[in-house]
Amino acid sequence: VAKGSKPKQTIRILSVCSSDKEAFLNSRNFVVLEQHASATIIEESVFLGSGKLFHNSLSEKLISENAHLVTYQIQNEGEKTFSVNTSQIELQKNSSYKNTTITLSGQVVRNNHNVVLKGENSCAHLFGLFSSKSNQLVDNHTLMDHQVPNCESNELYKGIVNDKSTGVFNGKIYVRKDAQKTNA
Repeated sequence: VAKGSKPKQTIRILSVCSSDKEAFLNSRNFVVLEQHASATIIEESVFLGSGKLFHNSLSEKLISENAHLVTYQIQNEGEKTFSVNTSQIELQKNSSYKNTTITLSGQVVRNNHNVVLKGENSCAHLFGLFSSKSNQLVDNHTLMDHQVPNCESNELYKGIVNDKSTGVFNGKIYVRKDAQKTNA
């Protein structure tokens, strides 16, 4: 939790898993940014080992009124990793959220990024960069849910797809009936 009048906080979360056998990893991060707080979070996942890994991660972030959060998710889990990464974000009035997801490796990587704009004048920006090779699959799914008026969201994803690999981007934007003056 980052408090209101403090200078901008930078937090680094490094998840390292190592196994020479099959492994299953569940991880969860829960972040609450209080009113008027500002923070940067760098989340990095690394797998060291020769075994297969299934990584199921959940990152929940609640961004209070007038708070601002910047996140970077760096995925470099190796060639034998199967991962499902879900980010659930909730924005309150006058808050902002910027995320950059960088996927460098993984046999199958599924990124779910769900953003709910619940407070007026909230703003969300999602950026993604991925690189795949061989027969890898990088599967990016985003959801922007505009529930109130006067909010803004933007998304930009780029991929480098080599060999027989596959890259996916599937973005959905919901603008609720009362969410007038939305820029998405």
